[in-house]
Amino acid sequence: MGQIAGIVPGGLKEHRWDGDTLYFVIEAMGQRVASRIEVHDANIHAVVDLPPLAALFAGAIKEQLGQVGNRLLR
Repeated sequence: MGQIAGIVPGGLKEHRWDGDTLYFVIEAMGQRVASRIEVHDANIHAVVDLPPLAALFAGAIKEQLGQVGNRLLR
């Protein structure tokens, strides 16, 4: 979690597991971002609910999360 939250200034504020789903909140630029990661047998699905201002950077955030995620899964 620290490595994933580390790519966003502000970092991880809270997290909890519910079965195979990790729910977590990160804070960036004064905005709280609710997120979840669903762990399946063949893949992992991440959902990040970006506030409108942060949505402008969705492409860059997605790319960074993908790079960090791939590194963590190796």
